[in-house]
Amino acid sequence: MIKNKKKLSRGDGIIATNLAGRGTNIKVEDAVNESGGLLCLVTFLARNRRVELQAFGRTTRAGNPGSVCCILDASAMLSYYSGLDIQIIRKMRGGEEKIRLNLLSNRNLDEILLKEKLFKDYCNYLSEIYSSFRNREDLTVVVDSTNKNWGAWLETKQKQIQQNQQEELLTELSTMKQQWMPTVPSDQTTIVQLPLTNFYHLVQFGNRLITEETQSNMERAIEYYTQSIQMESRYGLIAYYNRAYCRITNESTDYKTLALADIEAAAESVDKYMDELSLINTSINMVNQVRVPTQQESDVSSSEVEPQNFTLQVRLNLKFIVSSRIN
Repeated sequence: MIKNKKKLSRGDGIIATNLAGRGTNIKVEDAVNESGGLLCLVTFLARNRRVELQAFGRTTRAGNPGSVCCILDASAMLSYYSGLDIQIIRKMRGGEEKIRLNLLSNRNLDEILLKEKLFKDYCNYLSEIYSSFRNREDLTVVVDSTNKNWGAWLETKQKQIQQNQQEELLTELSTMKQQWMPTVPSDQTTIVQLPLTNFYHLVQFGNRLITEETQSNMERAIEYYTQSIQMESRYGLIAYYNRAYCRITNESTDYKTLALADIEAAAESVDKYMDELSLINTSINMVNQVRVPTQQESDVSSSEVEPQNFTLQVRLNLKFIVSSRIN
């Protein structure tokens, strides 16, 4: 690596990805130009001539001398290029590029335009949310939740997008937006309702409230933590622990008993999580310890080789994890 140098000297070298193939001006000392200038080595077959010329353009800039050279690994190239002259390969590559561009214009362009229309519709929806929330911290959590819902929905609609089902998708998106729309708190005693969300968003709302230890904030935070636990109790460590904190702070009816139960539940969630990690770690170690058979062993018929049972054990471990989640 060459650091903190404004100009390169003779003998210096730079290794770069193709990202350096455009808009990069490599300056050299006069001694380099006197020796023939900067030499640019390209060690990959660019996808098209344009990208190739951009890489070549790193040298002989502003009238300075220089040279370029392509050094390609034949084994890393496409099989049907094998043994062909570089000029023939470039002509074949040009034909492939034309086909690719035709496909983009005929098929992918419609897909891109549809995605753009869906995204524009979603951005208009986000604008409504931004105008509805005065509290900036609430807004941050709501937008994060909404973005994840949007991303998950879009991921499941790829087939319909490829089929250009524009009307159906826009109608469905309109329905989903109504489901995603949160309720804005009317006062300081109500909480934000997120119809479709992840449990940690509810924990975020609660965590924001307990920074100011007022009775109203503690009560609202308890509601958020309770919703989070109802949604996903298995990973409710923070929700259980912070709910206990809120109960103790407020000293409400039977708060000691309720807080103790929350702390015990938090400890139990830690134990369950550690058990899962232990099982996964054991399974990974079993896989890593499997010995690759020699060629001589590979030639022996399967009936003469003692079967490995690590795969079965891994499956049993994972099955236990899944069943424990369900239970």
